[in-house]
Amino acid sequence: MYGRADDFIDELLQTSPAVLSTVDGRQGLIDPLGAAEEIIRMRNQVAGEWKESMKRVSEDHTGVRQALLSKQMQSWDKNYPVDGSDAEAFQ
Repeated sequence: MYGRADDFIDELLQTSPAVLSTVDGRQGLIDPLGAAEEIIRMRNQVAGEWKESMKRVSEDHTGVRQALLSKQMQSWDKNYPVDGSDAEAFQ
């Protein structure tokens, strides 16, 4: 499945332009090279946006990490009381 997008772009780049005639008599140019250029431009834009988003992941996850640490610490307090009652386990 990977590489199919690149294969598609390669196929577009190797395809010659053509004239298309519609049923109602209109004609238009099919420009595979122009289509490939537009797809590549859009892919680069999306990749740039993802790159910027990924730079902020650690900042975005700070709150989640703090909440997880707090929950873990609460469970530690329940399992290991601080009042000295666990001293027997160390003897």
